[in-house]
Amino acid sequence: MKLFEAHQNFSQALLHKFTPEENRFYFKQILEILLGINPLNLALEPSQILTEAQLNQIESIILQLENDVPLQQLLGRVYFMNFELQVNTDVLIPRPETEELVQWIFQTHSEPPKMVLDCGTGSGCIAIALNKNWKSDSKIFALDLSVKALKVAQKNALLNGCDIQFINRDMAKAWNLPHLDLIVSNPPYVLLEEQNQMHPRVLKHEPHLALFSPQDDPVYFYRVIQQQALIHLKPGGWLFFEMNPRCTEELKEVFSDPVWQSFEFRNDTFGKVRFLRVQKL
Repeated sequence: MKLFEAHQNFSQALLHKFTPEENRFYFKQILEILLGINPLNLALEPSQILTEAQLNQIESIILQLENDVPLQQLLGRVYFMNFELQVNTDVLIPRPETEELVQWIFQTHSEPPKMVLDCGTGSGCIAIALNKNWKSDSKIFALDLSVKALKVAQKNALLNGCDIQFINRDMAKAWNLPHLDLIVSNPPYVLLEEQNQMHPRVLKHEPHLALFSPQDDPVYFYRVIQQQALIHLKPGGWLFFEMNPRCTEELKEVFSDPVWQSFEFRNDTFGKVRFLRVQKL
């Protein structure tokens, strides 16, 4: 089968799942990353003949995409703030919104903070972004409960030449860290009642441990981090969070102590309240 025919078959098979633009982008990603074919060949060499093995691989991917497996997991990689990360079913796939959170941190800090913690690091995307930007000026710690997630994060740090100290710990337990200048977290914040609104790609193939907040306390992880920050965060230090837009009032209550100043929500590019920034007095 010729290359352009394989592209037509791919797009037709997944027309009910994705837009033509998404199908074209996905097919190019598959060509480049999995098949080792230059995506420009779609335009320059459309009559290139594909091997039976390549066609079988494309067919396998079509079946998995039809079953809502995320393309990023099929490719085993994703780009976050212009660098590459490995991903699998043990970690959340980094979202563009989290890039916005990192950008807000950079906008707030004209000088790199000395001691930084990424709490619930997952794939390591936030910690790595901070390390790549601040280099040796900051000591970056990255904490996660999941051993499997930390293995992915450690591979990603090595892939990107980053020096990060990874810690396997429940964030509710004693951190045993030096005093910190910055704590950032994208903790589990999806409410269980929101499951029916989630795409099957997320619900079926991404770790629920990293997605859902406890049913009886939707801001549990924010409460835990706030309590730990009272001990570990230096005066003048900052907390940054990604958050559920439905939990603004609960978060105001969590940070109602006068020690917390400069309390500010920020919208994401879709206009939803998605981020929180607060400073310790």
